[in-house]
Amino acid sequence: MKYMQRLMKGLLLVLVFCIAQTAVAQVSFQPDKLKPGQLKKYGNTALKGGDALTAIDCFTRYLEQKPDDIAVKYNLAEAYRKARDYSSALPLYKEVVNNGGDKFPLALLYYGLMQKAIGDYEGAKTSLLKFRKSYKGDKEGDVYKSLALYAYKGAEIAAYYIDTVPLNVDIKNLGTTINKVHMEFSPMYLNDSTLLYASLRIDSSQFYRFDDSLTMPYRKFYTAIKQGDNWTFRGTFEGPFNTERQHNGNGCYSLDGKRFYFSRCELNERKQTICQIMESKLVDGVWQAPVALAEEINMPWYTSTQPTIGIESRLNQPDREVLYFVSNRPEGRGGMDIWFAVYNARTETFSKVYNAGGKINSKEDDITPYFDKETRTLYFSTEGKPGLGGLDIFKTIGQRSKWTEPENVGYPINTGADELYYTSHPNQKEGFFVSNRVGSVTIKNETCCDDIYSFKFRETIDVILAGKVSAIDTANVVTDMANATVSLIYVDQISGLEIPIRTTTTDAKGNYSFVLEGKKDYKVVVTKTGYFGDELSLSTKNITASTRIDQTFGLKIIPNKPILLENIYYEYNSAKLTLDAKNVLDTTLLPLMQRNATLIIELGSHTDSVGSVAYNLTLSKNRAVSVVEYLISKGIDKRRLVAKGYGETQFIAPNSNPDGTDNPVGRQQNRRTEFTVIGARDFELEDSANDGY
Repeated sequence: MKYMQRLMKGLLLVLVFCIAQTAVAQVSFQPDKLKPGQLKKYGNTALKGGDALTAIDCFTRYLEQKPDDIAVKYNLAEAYRKARDYSSALPLYKEVVNNGGDKFPLALLYYGLMQKAIGDYEGAKTSLLKFRKSYKGDKEGDVYKSLALYAYKGAEIAAYYIDTVPLNVDIKNLGTTINKVHMEFSPMYLNDSTLLYASLRIDSSQFYRFDDSLTMPYRKFYTAIKQGDNWTFRGTFEGPFNTERQHNGNGCYSLDGKRFYFSRCELNERKQTICQIMESKLVDGVWQAPVALAEEINMPWYTSTQPTIGIESRLNQPDREVLYFVSNRPEGRGGMDIWFAVYNARTETFSKVYNAGGKINSKEDDITPYFDKETRTLYFSTEGKPGLGGLDIFKTIGQRSKWTEPENVGYPINTGADELYYTSHPNQKEGFFVSNRVGSVTIKNETCCDDIYSFKFRETIDVILAGKVSAIDTANVVTDMANATVSLIYVDQISGLEIPIRTTTTDAKGNYSFVLEGKKDYKVVVTKTGYFGDELSLSTKNITASTRIDQTFGLKIIPNKPILLENIYYEYNSAKLTLDAKNVLDTTLLPLMQRNATLIIELGSHTDSVGSVAYNLTLSKNRAVSVVEYLISKGIDKRRLVAKGYGETQFIAPNSNPDGTDNPVGRQQNRRTEFTVIGARDFELEDSANDGY
């Protein structure tokens, strides 16, 4: 159904949804005076050009005179579908399927999609399954079968979302002071009481010349204010963002609020509608004239649009700003894909552009990304995953190209219609989205046009994690630890993916706190330079009411001397670790290395005095190497491990008694393995910095 193709084709060509024809038609096109052949020709031309409404007018008039032309009925169904008039397209597709399906094999696919759009999920399953079995395909056959598969799976799960796990949420159309008869889009909070959005604010059917840029209306930024429980139109968005010759929309701010990104669309010299991402900077309190981002982002001849700013979090390092956006540039996965580039604050430039990955992008359009900075959740819309309707809103947690499996946000936010442009308030209890569902403001058909809707969850669970971090010195004296770093990490149990969500530092008393989401698994990591870190796993999956979780941490100081690893034994006269020794490493040194991912340690092995000096030196080195190799086999980076054999050079107990007899206790103490912290280096971060991002 290619929402973005419909939007891009119609952005300049079709400016109004109306029954009659365009201004060009007003001058030279009078359909009531045309013969059937001329109506058919004009209709086909309009349909190919993206002017579905003119096509509908022409085909309808034609069929009044030639009611048995099945090809024109198919094209009329196509025009209705592209105008998102599901109820009108449905019977036409059905008639084509029954009377000419062999000639129009895609009619069965679209018939199933229209059934799904109006909520006939059982009928949709039957039609879509039949299509998958019968469609022979062509070079795009896999795309159509893939679309049918996801639509079928969506119809299968619809009853579950609607009847079993519906969202406990209130949904409200923002009303006619904001929503007009055309597309409203890209809502975002400027603050608790101010909404920024974009629209083509026209109240009724109006006609414009395609080539008359002086009279043609353009999409612009507007604001609305909240008065009580209602939102009311306020006026044009102040600043240099709107123009009279291009379409503007899809705004977002940088992390520091000093840069404003948005998309601007216009026809290029090839008569293609192309969007670019623009940037305006705040200098001395004044927003500067917007400029297009570099060609790295705005690839020539391709569209780049719908920017959103995300965060790349890294343990113990500053967050980095990431620009996510939508583009049809080459090497995508199909249609419009979501891409990203990392912002370099030092050079004020973006990195090379990368695809956000197969977890998100599909063979269909994947569009309208919104990154929730509070939860590190990316919301986007797609037809390429099982959904309740055409475009459904999905959510995933992650960053760059690493994401959890996307999850449908659920009914009644998603319906049989198109839902997109999800955005949330920082309190996570309310927000906005865009939909063409029944109840939107229209002038043609009940599902033609996109309106902004608000949502507010009726019941939410607030989970507070709070506690204190303490310092423990070598004498086990406990004191409050200020400025410790406490990181909250989301853990996806299915993929094992760990995503840093938020990082804070303790106050003078060692206190910290986080707000957690329900039904999530987390890990809390606590670090401070000079101390061994600590961590804790916890879950909110079984929490059903608002609550507070208290958790304290105690960090032990890293001593400036070797630390004995007790009970590390080897085979007799061998460097091979015993099973008991491996178990000790698994429960002591291995988790310590995992919790303290930047520490570099030396593994030192020692012997007693039995045997030659050279032999003991070699044996101790080999024993230290065996510990290093075992830790590497468990996933510890080899660059963090140094093996050192000391032989019999550093006794900590006498090997013999004063009378010269053997001292087995002392010799056993000397046959030891120790580790010493010799430095700290974040190899993972360095590798990330060198991976092209």
